[in-house]
Amino acid sequence: MIDRIEVFYGKISLGDKMRILQISDIHAQINNFQTKRLRHSFMKKITDLHTENNYDYIFLSGDISHQGQAFNENTKKLIEDLMNTLELDTNKLIIIPGNHDLVRNSDRSELIEKIKAHENPSDYLDETLMVSAQKEILLSSFKEFEKFYELIKNEQYPQNELHHLIELEKFNLILCNTNIICNHAGEEGSLLIAKIELFECLQKISSPEKPTIAMGHHTLDCLTLVEKNEVLTMFDDFNVKLYLSGHVHKAHYKLEADHYNEVLMIVCSGLHFDGYTQSGFVDILIDESTYYITQYIWNSEHKYWTTNNNLGRKMIDGKLIHQYNKSITFSHTNIETVKKELVALFNENERIWKQYGPQSLIALSNPISDLHKTWKLKCIEEIIPNNEKILSIILENIEMVPKEKRDILELYKTHVEGFKNNHLSSYPSQDVPTFPTSIKNIFD
Repeated sequence: MIDRIEVFYGKISLGDKMRILQISDIHAQINNFQTKRLRHSFMKKITDLHTENNYDYIFLSGDISHQGQAFNENTKKLIEDLMNTLELDTNKLIIIPGNHDLVRNSDRSELIEKIKAHENPSDYLDETLMVSAQKEILLSSFKEFEKFYELIKNEQYPQNELHHLIELEKFNLILCNTNIICNHAGEEGSLLIAKIELFECLQKISSPEKPTIAMGHHTLDCLTLVEKNEVLTMFDDFNVKLYLSGHVHKAHYKLEADHYNEVLMIVCSGLHFDGYTQSGFVDILIDESTYYITQYIWNSEHKYWTTNNNLGRKMIDGKLIHQYNKSITFSHTNIETVKKELVALFNENERIWKQYGPQSLIALSNPISDLHKTWKLKCIEEIIPNNEKILSIILENIEMVPKEKRDILELYKTHVEGFKNNHLSSYPSQDVPTFPTSIKNIFD
């Protein structure tokens, strides 16, 4: 169990902005012609970028090695050349392991298979990690990575902490070990993260008002669906706004917006060429409210680095601009305008309910009338759209909703979804909560 969080790099001043170079999946032992070309050109490219605007950190999100092969002097030199090019000390190099950085053994494999075979693998992993001898077995495959870490950074790797915290002046950084039960190929969608240890790590954040960046080797989609949801709810509760990863060898971005706080997920490609990998790296600029993400890709035909504008319409010019801090000082006029919009929609729904609903005077006085058909039509054409407008307005102005009233919002969301299902689906449910009248005062 984690009983402390060590601040490995001390308090570091970020100034007004922080610039990060993220690289991933070097697979250093791959040294074919294309790989040599792209790495050579990569050094020139980042030199130019660094000249324009200095990098503050290098984030290396795992798979330094290839297929568990030994770390060697060539691997060390590659990273040292990178730091020298950017004129950065080792305290500005942040490294986490990837699944290729492990050296597997039979004892660990046997324990992992036992965990996976359990009826509740996630909880069983948490229990397993509470037993020192079993935790040591699971961590035994990281020993060679730990030696390399100590060699390159001149400091001891936090061996007993699966996930650990670095506190910066304006940001918190959570380094996640997503490789705990990695054992063979094709495990995407079945991994676990050791949720208790992650939760305890997040609890150690001393300044929760600051945005928090998390980095792990695997994308969150590599976890089981249940585990991914556990992680996202923890990220939501602890103000994690950005998750960086690698592993899949293809650049990507995704915005998780199903919770109170949006989480931007950036996937970095690899720094090698194997016919599948879309070789690339990520340039991240962060100020007090916004992420500026630029993905770079290697043009293997013409041998040059260029911005990657093939990742989606939001990156059509090669840069993703995302405002993570949406704290806005709302004027009384703005609040009142929003309230008036909601009152009009609530009143319209109430009028329809009283005039056509099952408890209307007409329905009660003449139970065999065709009013139920009109009611159903009104629900589909007016109430359901109004409900969705109401929900949209509240979510767009979530900053104005007091935290103590957000449970009411969750109840209303369940009501809206259930009401919609019961009028559009052939399989109505009896478990839909009634309309929570307190939603009318959600902003008070």
